Parts: sequence; C-alpha cells; structure tokens
Amino acid sequence: MGTEFRGIIDPGEPVAEKDSKALVTKYLDRLNIVEVKEVPIEVVRKLVDLEEYPLENIVKAHLEILEYNIKCSPAYSGEAIEIQLYKVVKNEKSQLYYDEIRVSGEGMFQPYFDDLTMVIAVEKTVGVIESGSQLFSYDFSFLRGMTTKELVEASPELTNFLAMIEIFETPFKDRKEIDRLFNEIRKVE
Repeated sequence: MGTEFRGIIDPGEPVAEKDSKALVTKYLDRLNIVEVKEVPIEVVRKLVDLEEYPLENIVKAHLEILEYNIKCSPAYSGEAIEIQLYKVVKNEKSQLYYDEIRVSGEGMFQPYFDDLTMVIAVEKTVGVIESGSQLFSYDFSFLRGMTTKELVEASPELTNFLAMIEIFETPFKDRKEIDRLFNEIRKVE
C-alpha cells in the first residue's frame, strides 16, 4: 500500500496540498483544535455508555478485517495491535446512533445479536475502527479534535474528517456520490 492518501477531491488522484488547504478554509469553523488528543476510549465514553464485549465471540474473519483496517489507517505506526470491542448501552445518550443504524442498515457485528445492537471496535492508538454509525464516527472525530500539527500538515485524519463534514452538509439527493467517495477513503485507510 502506498503512502499517498486518496480522498474526496478525486478518488483516483492523491489529494493535492492546495485542495486540502481549500477544504480546511471551507470548514475551519467546524474543527475542534486541541493541543493533545485524548485517549480514544475516553472520548468514546463521553459519547456513549459501554459494556465490554469479548473478542472471543467474534469469528476470526471479522478480527482479520479489523486488523487489516488498523494496519491501513494513517494513524497506525507499526506497534502491537490491541483491539477491544464494546456493546453500546441503548439509552438516551446513544439513541441517535441507534436510530441511524436502524435506518441505514445493520453494522458489521449485527449477526452476533438477535436485537439491534451497536458494537464499537476500538484500538488503543488508532481509535475507533468500526461503529456502524457515520454520525458516531463524526462525533468521535470532532470531540477528539485535530492538533495544530495535523492541521498544518493536512494529515489523512484531517482529510477524513473533512470528508465526513462534506457528507453531513451535502443534501441527501446528492449523497450517493459522496458516500461512494467516502467508501473509497475508507478502503485506502
């Protein structure tokens, strides 16, 4: 896999520095700039209530997919992978995310449950790998924030977050193309 990030500007070409700067300028008011990013699981706990879910309950193929996604993430730097799964408690805090999953389709882990259940996969350094909810991913990314360094360097994490903003700000009728591009981003990561 190459080190170039391919994203929302043209899915077949690397995101040019000038295009990243234009996106930052367009959405600067929607960025949460932080000095130091919080530990991923602490950010997740601010958004929803959790119950641990054993990795042993997941088939090997699902774990391999999660590990592959981690290794393809721009935030992965080669350290040992530590995945933890959590069931999201269905309550007032999580209702919006459950509603989105119910409307948009079931997540990767739904086959393990009889009722609609949101499961979040978290890796200690990379962050949320899978949630089944684009809205949760957006909220997580916003709350965790972007460092000044990521902003200046137009990091892949920043470009990914800008893509999510574009998705949520695009009228639904225009979203099919944006969704296709967002899925291309996820493949590259």
